[in-house]
Amino acid sequence: MVDEGMAALRRRIREVEDEEVEEPEEEEEEGGVDVFVPPGEWTELERRHHGLYVAGVREALGILFALLVRARPGLGAGVVALVLLSVPATVLLVSAELVRAVHSISAAVLSGRM
Repeated sequence: MVDEGMAALRRRIREVEDEEVEEPEEEEEEGGVDVFVPPGEWTELERRHHGLYVAGVREALGILFALLVRARPGLGAGVVALVLLSVPATVLLVSAELVRAVHSISAAVLSGRM
């Protein structure tokens, strides 16, 4: 089934391939992941330890994922729900303590104790 559309298709494929050859290929890490370039304002300590931090987080998530895959689905869903609910609960708790601290400070300032 060759028709005039096939010639146009072949020509378009050649054009795209030529454009790809003209563009310099960016180097990528293994797995097709782009290389992270830290911002200029980071300190040398942050630059050195960022890779270790990312590797540690990935390893911890990998271990958690492996444990959840081997366990019952209900347990995995429960752990995920616990993690998802713990973040907003922590934010609310910290916010309540900040409001309480601001209230105490403002009461002390207004009563003349400070």
